[in-house]
Amino acid sequence: MNIPEQGHKTPHTVSLIVEDGKEFKTLSHILSTASPFFEKLLSSNMKENQEGVIRLEVFTESLMKDVLEFIQTGNVRISTRENAEELVAAADYLCLSKLKSFAGKFIEQTMSSLNCVSTYFMAEKFDHSELLDSVRKFILSNFADVAQTENFPRLPSHEVEQLVSSDDIVINSEEDVFNAIFKWTLHKKSERSKEFCKLFSHVRLTFLSRDFLLKDVVTNEIVTENEDCIDRVNSALAWMNRKTDCDLSRPYSPRKAMETCVIAIWGEDKTFRPLFYVPENNDFYQLPGMAEPDCVPQHVFSCRGKLFFVAQEVNKSQYYDPDSNCWHPAPWTKTDSKPNWCKTNRREIGKLFLRAVLVVENEICFIEENLQIYSSCLCQFNLDKKSTTRSKDWLKTTRTCLVTLGQYIYVIGGTKSDVNIVPHCSRYDIVKNKWQKLANLRFARFRALGIGTQEKIYVAGGWLDFGGEITNTCEVYSVLTDEWHLIGRLTVPRDIGNMLSIDESLYVLGGVCHPVLGKIWSVESYEHEKDEWKENRHFLDIHKIMTFTACTFRLLKDVSLKMNLSDQAESELSKTVSLIVQDGKELKTLRHVLSQASPFFEKLLTSNMKENNEGVVRLEVFNESLMKDVLEFIHTGNVQISTSENAEELIAAADYMCLSKLKSFAGKFIEQTMSSSNCVSTYFMAEKFDHSELLDSSRKFMLSKFVNVAQTGNFLRLPRHEVEQLVSSDDVVIKSEEDVFKAILRWTLHKKSERSKEFCKLFCHVRLTFLSRDFLLNDVVTNELVTENEDCISSATNALAWIDRAGDDDFSRPFSPRKALEKSVIAIYRKDKPFKNPLFYLPKKNDIYRLQGMAKTDCEPEHVFSCRGKLFFVSKEVDESQYYDPDFNCWHWLERTRICAVTVGKYIYAIGGVRDINIIKQCSKFDIAENKWEKLADLNLTRYDALGVGTQEKIYVAGGWLDFDEITNTCEVYNRSTDEWNLMCRLTVSRPFGNLVLVGNSLYAVGGAVHDLFRKIWSVEKYDYEKDEWEEKKCTLCVENISPYQASSFTLLKEDSVKLKRYKGIFR
Repeated sequence: MNIPEQGHKTPHTVSLIVEDGKEFKTLSHILSTASPFFEKLLSSNMKENQEGVIRLEVFTESLMKDVLEFIQTGNVRISTRENAEELVAAADYLCLSKLKSFAGKFIEQTMSSLNCVSTYFMAEKFDHSELLDSVRKFILSNFADVAQTENFPRLPSHEVEQLVSSDDIVINSEEDVFNAIFKWTLHKKSERSKEFCKLFSHVRLTFLSRDFLLKDVVTNEIVTENEDCIDRVNSALAWMNRKTDCDLSRPYSPRKAMETCVIAIWGEDKTFRPLFYVPENNDFYQLPGMAEPDCVPQHVFSCRGKLFFVAQEVNKSQYYDPDSNCWHPAPWTKTDSKPNWCKTNRREIGKLFLRAVLVVENEICFIEENLQIYSSCLCQFNLDKKSTTRSKDWLKTTRTCLVTLGQYIYVIGGTKSDVNIVPHCSRYDIVKNKWQKLANLRFARFRALGIGTQEKIYVAGGWLDFGGEITNTCEVYSVLTDEWHLIGRLTVPRDIGNMLSIDESLYVLGGVCHPVLGKIWSVESYEHEKDEWKENRHFLDIHKIMTFTACTFRLLKDVSLKMNLSDQAESELSKTVSLIVQDGKELKTLRHVLSQASPFFEKLLTSNMKENNEGVVRLEVFNESLMKDVLEFIHTGNVQISTSENAEELIAAADYMCLSKLKSFAGKFIEQTMSSSNCVSTYFMAEKFDHSELLDSSRKFMLSKFVNVAQTGNFLRLPRHEVEQLVSSDDVVIKSEEDVFKAILRWTLHKKSERSKEFCKLFCHVRLTFLSRDFLLNDVVTNELVTENEDCISSATNALAWIDRAGDDDFSRPFSPRKALEKSVIAIYRKDKPFKNPLFYLPKKNDIYRLQGMAKTDCEPEHVFSCRGKLFFVSKEVDESQYYDPDFNCWHWLERTRICAVTVGKYIYAIGGVRDINIIKQCSKFDIAENKWEKLADLNLTRYDALGVGTQEKIYVAGGWLDFDEITNTCEVYNRSTDEWNLMCRLTVSRPFGNLVLVGNSLYAVGGAVHDLFRKIWSVEKYDYEKDEWEEKKCTLCVENISPYQASSFTLLKEDSVKLKRYKGIFR
């Protein structure tokens, strides 16, 4: 097609000279856009720019090929770790940050205990901060193994110190830390002896065994040479030798790997002893009885490694010390500042009630409610000063949900009277003694469950009214944005229960449900990814136990052995089972570990079968090393996989033993090693062992590498239905439609006599109008398999008829194109007559191109949209509207005329606007098929002339006018499934009259006008979903003398894009 040459710019090429004088040619603007290194060379008066030659003889030809492939496509095949390291070095030299990050991720996947230290030095050399962080995390998580390697002593002292001082270091015992620093010091003893004391100060000596301290530490030559080291050892021994009734806290906190997180539970009756619920085992354990057995705790919380139980009479409260496995009186019972104001016997004081006990910073906060006058007071006990302060009339609300986060107490919902339930939220700053009002809850509620974690507050359940409606609705509050959002519902409604957080996992347990206040003892956990609560199988007998309180508590793993278990549990835990594998080798493990890991073992070991009775399971189809790997994964959730063969063996074993997590884990390794030569065999292996995830991955890989895969011998082994699924897909990645025809022809000819009858089924998926006319005539119509079938000949003839149709014939292409043959663009049209040519903005290239002029040049389009492969421009005079056909590069007439209107499926969404003289926030949708309207939730903000676009699940609205003299940059997102609008981050500039468009899954804002004299906006903004922020793109238009414009996303065949001329005109 003929395109006007105006605005055309000849691409400037540059030569890259590498090792052995090999030359590569590429476009200079591509290099400049990719890297500041090339940008500086090619946009100055330097020799390289003037001559168009850049000498990079430090790089080999193959390495430069990989670098250029990544620059042009954003991807490159990395075959080995050495290849990845070369790419990191090249990326550092050429300032290619994205390539450096890409190659670093490959290195992360191949990291092991043997190579992680050398990876550390490589990352440090090339200033690869992401990889450096990954290496440190890997060494921390595999410290015991890494410390045994020859490379570990090469680490500098500051790095060793950073490792051994960390709470996150994963060790079997604290002895691993001492042995590691001792080994590191002996490697260069004369130089490093002076560093030993500094490292030794990070060994948490009270977590060493007494024998190890006396035999290995005290007698160590390097320790005995330093007085500070000896003093620290003596202090540790003194702590170990203390009296059991001595209230002396351990001087160090434990490593996280040495702890297990449990939930401490106390039932509200005298016969009920404290329990620990262990989420890892999904089981309950019992603590020893309290020092005061007639004490009835009302609240339980953990603080400074102790577990506090607050009684109805606060001065009788006690705490449990896990180090000595015994009970002590709470610290506030031993001082002159006893909080004896807090009497919670309702028969004595009528409506006085201890609502909560919270820990904030170094304060224990007792919150007492007076239900008669609807007022709460706060009493603070300072753990360091052992002093008490009281704030009367602290809060004018009762039955609130109270949550702590940082130095704040969050007060959520509650009641102000017997008829007034409020959604109000606020927070109290303990340090500054100051209140701050927060956004309201979505639902007014009281006596809800709540917890604070990181930057979020979670609230669940409670009462929605006084008439008896307990709810299972849940909400989450963002501290950063001051917004509440609804999340998945509990499985049952709960009141007065407990919400807890363990290692970023949320749990709820306890509470009452409505019918006659029946108790709930089930445990629910929240799955963030699925946004749903899942009920855990273990629950207690609800008929025998009163309501209870609970809190999380971190317990040393060796201390857990001191807990009193029931006779049955102790008996079950002590039982082992023997696994007999190939060559009669025997492996022993705990039967309850196997039963919990797999329904295969659960059935064998919990029935009257021979294996359960004899304690022997025969698995002689598996060798010893494979079974060791299986058991390692069962016990730790991880296993080192060295080869694809090893991974395939693990998948076979996992399938046999019903170990779904191991099957998925091994499958991920195979995914990382998939190639064009092995993806088909991976498909058959995944199908054999019913590995749905791996099956999907192999199909996606074959789609993305179809041209290469179709050339392999294994491709011919695929069944017909699988080949059909591939060639019928929009997602198959090909260079041209000819690749599809050649693939099905090759597959058919492999077994021609059997497969000829299948050819027609596959041929119908070849999108013939995307083949060239020559190929259709020379290769398709003349093909023997085609000519033998009338349907095939008919399809080819129809395709030729479409190709040969007249240019003014409005006859749509009978097939949609493959996605690989398209590119998404943003179509733009300016609202003034001199601007005769529409524009295409290409986000991937961040560049603008000009379309040919319209059929009627004095037409003034008001709106632009795409539909069925055409681009429609709607004028003020609807009869003058036109559309652009990219197949013929020509225009056609349409035959037929202050809301934000958005379409999704069969609906038109009408959002905001102006009614009479009022700006509204009302929303509704019109069903085109049913010809009827439906009212929707209102916007958060009134607005008109806003930007909008819809996806399958969401509708995005941005900018517009908030009132008749104020434009805005606020944005909102509508969830179609929940009928809710939520505020999201703001645009970088305020825009009305602009355009919100989707390109793939990416959201762009273009055009509009700012407030001062309607100055036009030509910048392009892209929304980053992960960061929740808008980012302004560099490619912008000059704002002078230009009217507003319209835009929409449009999918363009790559072959059509070569017909366009690059537009420079008025663009910066």
